[in-house]
Amino acid sequence: MLSIREKIKSTEFTLKATKTNYYPTFSLESSYLRSGNHPDMDRDGWNLGIKFNFPLYNGNLTNYQINEILANIANLKYTEQVLMQSIKNEIETAFYNLQEASEKYNISEKILKQAEENYEIAKGRYNAGLSTPIELSDAEIELEKGRLNRISSKYDYLISEALLKKAIGELDE
Repeated sequence: MLSIREKIKSTEFTLKATKTNYYPTFSLESSYLRSGNHPDMDRDGWNLGIKFNFPLYNGNLTNYQINEILANIANLKYTEQVLMQSIKNEIETAFYNLQEASEKYNISEKILKQAEENYEIAKGRYNAGLSTPIELSDAEIELEKGRLNRISSKYDYLISEALLKKAIGELDE
């Protein structure tokens, strides 16, 4: 983004410099000449001059250059707008993904808590002789699924958080 803005500033400066081709220029020239080998016969001479250049007609070259520069500026500004929209979309997407990941993590916490409670109930029923080993095994499997789901949702949350930080510029690539 900064690079595009710097290119726009540079191109605008070039535009100003190109517009000076419409104005006359002048220069001051001087020279000193000394000739001869003998002090009595040496000749000194000074030349001083002012030179003016008036641009009368250059085949509309300056107009074409200015139009090209203006087109470049418009193109850079359009590119800047597209990039800004892309960044905005990336931030919004990352934000919504983070919200979704947060909700999934909260739900996985509740599911895990329920699986822990179900396991404790199944374990108590098994120890009391009121259930089969299959019921205890099923409860243990659900508990492990709950733990795995929580780990997975925590991982997804951390990834979403990192992507949001990257999108808003808090995290380097």
